[in-house]
Amino acid sequence: MIFNRFSILLIFRLALVFLNLVTLAKIFGRSDLFFNQVILYIILAIQMYELLHFVTRTNRDLTKFIMSIKEADFTASFTGGPRDKSYKHLYESFREILETIRKSKFEKEAQYQYLQTIIDRINIGIISIDDNGNIELMNKKSQEVLQVPYVKSWQLLKNANTRFFEEVGEFKNEENRLVEVPVDGVNKQLTVNVTEVKVMNRAVRVITFKDIKSELERKEIEAWHKLIRILTHEIMNSVTPITSLTDTMTRMLEKVADDRKSLKEIDSETVDDLRFSISTIHNRSEGLLHFVNDYRKLTKVPQPVLVDMKLADIVRGVVRLMETELMKSQIEVSIFLDDTLMVQVDLKLIEQVLINLITNAIHALEETSKPSLILKSEVDGENRNTLQIIDNGAGIDADKIEKIFVPFFSTKENGSGIGLSLCQQIMNLHQGHIEVQSESGRGTTFRLIF
Repeated sequence: MIFNRFSILLIFRLALVFLNLVTLAKIFGRSDLFFNQVILYIILAIQMYELLHFVTRTNRDLTKFIMSIKEADFTASFTGGPRDKSYKHLYESFREILETIRKSKFEKEAQYQYLQTIIDRINIGIISIDDNGNIELMNKKSQEVLQVPYVKSWQLLKNANTRFFEEVGEFKNEENRLVEVPVDGVNKQLTVNVTEVKVMNRAVRVITFKDIKSELERKEIEAWHKLIRILTHEIMNSVTPITSLTDTMTRMLEKVADDRKSLKEIDSETVDDLRFSISTIHNRSEGLLHFVNDYRKLTKVPQPVLVDMKLADIVRGVVRLMETELMKSQIEVSIFLDDTLMVQVDLKLIEQVLINLITNAIHALEETSKPSLILKSEVDGENRNTLQIIDNGAGIDADKIEKIFVPFFSTKENGSGIGLSLCQQIMNLHQGHIEVQSESGRGTTFRLIF
């Protein structure tokens, strides 16, 4: 619309100039129309000036408009006098465009401030670095954890905390690692992740980290409390009947207080009771001894001697070892193994883990009408080698699933409660861990992550 109006006005002016030139050409050289020629020359000069002014003013206004956008100057005004009606629609469009850009800029600024506020409230340190080593983003938590001021250069951060700089510099894309960094004389345990992303054809490195020392300490205290509760429970279960029986035996051997019975006064019934009590004490003492022995097993797991092995070969070896038990329980075993997956393991220790987990699965399938066990190896979304042991057994209750790795906690009536604790400990020594998913009545999945 605006361009059409400008074109019409320009064509109109050019038409007037052309008409003037045609008229001037017709009367050119006639002496009787000399003054008419002078008047036409003057009109032509005025027309040319007005045409030049019209075109250059439009260019000036366009230049001013474009520079206002470039320099984000939204205060520029475009107004004309009463004789500039032809520019009215153009100026209105300029004002509307500038207002739209201004609102868009303020909205983006508000969104940026909003996101910046959220990032500063996140309980994780975030640092974003471009490919030139400039820090584009550094939230308050990262400054708090590292005890450094806000800096614009990754090199300046090295001066503030050399160890963190060196550790993160060795990280590969999508790598996640636990690092220990000294901060003001105190070693902090940080879990660090580095991700490389492309932003408008620019490589940007995003570093996220969190101080987990306090969290680890809290979890450690919780674990100790759980362990102490279970140890106390087991010891009390053994000591209480021993104390009770010794008290009963003492009373059986006394007539009245401080007056012991003679051998002639002890009848056969009393002897039988004493024999039963001594046998019970012996059994409870043996039980307590076994309990202490189990505890020693947990505390004396040897350091693994790692060798490269195919995960599929390890699993097949254990299945052959357990074949008789599986057939006796009529369990249908399905194996889906990737023969290319290699793991660094101590064979004896990992075999112990698999034997424990398969044995647990056999017990869980005792009441299942069509028992099945699936062994499946794969690479997960985080590029880790994993092994899943899936059964369709009784499952684990939701209130118990968080406790199954606590030493001496068992869902089985006569279980020792050290099997899964031992498995988790062995996997931790291999820099891996075990995850479990279960639903009561619908089976259980144990996932070994190497």
